[in-house]
Amino acid sequence: MFKTVRLAKQADNLTKKIQAVALDPRYYQGEKNEAGEPHGFGKYSYVEGDTYEGMWENGFKHGQGTWTYVNNDRYVGSWEFGHKHGKGIWYVANGDRYEGDFFNDARNGFGIYYFHTGDKYSGTYVDDIKEGHGEYIAKVSTPCRDHHISGKYRYYEGDIYVGEFHNNNRHGQGKLWSKNGDLFIGNFVDHYKSGKGVLYKDDGQIIEGLWDNDRIEMVTKVPTQSQKSKAGLISESNCNCKMYVLSGFLLGFLVGYMTKQYFFPNFDKNITLERVNPGISYIIDIS
Repeated sequence: MFKTVRLAKQADNLTKKIQAVALDPRYYQGEKNEAGEPHGFGKYSYVEGDTYEGMWENGFKHGQGTWTYVNNDRYVGSWEFGHKHGKGIWYVANGDRYEGDFFNDARNGFGIYYFHTGDKYSGTYVDDIKEGHGEYIAKVSTPCRDHHISGKYRYYEGDIYVGEFHNNNRHGQGKLWSKNGDLFIGNFVDHYKSGKGVLYKDDGQIIEGLWDNDRIEMVTKVPTQSQKSKAGLISESNCNCKMYVLSGFLLGFLVGYMTKQYFFPNFDKNITLERVNPGISYIIDIS
């Protein structure tokens, strides 16, 4: 859907070649075409204090260029007929940075947003909004806007979320690893655990139930100790792994930096261990 809408907008914009903002030749330095329009490499200084330096085509910013804003934000990347379009980097004055796709002056497509706090989001955007599949790694705790009333945090230090986003929120199916080793797999609504989910706690407990606004409302299944397998050990020169067999998949706490394939002696199967982050829980489906 997004791709269809994007291509339709692109075709419309390229057809119309949106009118360029009237430029005052007194504030332009650079190459021009026969009509006296900026064409080739040049620099334009806007009255408001912004500047653009880069490639032009018949009066439009077109090609590679840098726009420096009066507030010290800066965009470096591709332009198409006056608009940020293609690959680019947006440097925010507060130290944040976005690297990725742009379309029609907005973040659209895949990109990575580096927060000055150390947090990082990797995933898809639609019109500057996190939308679709993504991964968020939290280095600091971030309170909600109504924290003083609700006491809630959007992210806690050490959280790793991989899953669906909608309107900048965790929304849909996702996996949330916590710093304490807990792992939640299930549904999120407007950023919080809501609906069906399973919580795998660091102490070995498995709680399956229904959540509402981050609180468990109904426990539907708590496996007994007899339903849990005994731990098995896998040794590797650069990866010591303690694995628990839980209802058809493995939950492990690994220390390692590489994706490896192992043969687990209790199973006639090859098991692939995919690192989420050094020292963070791993989940591996057995098929």
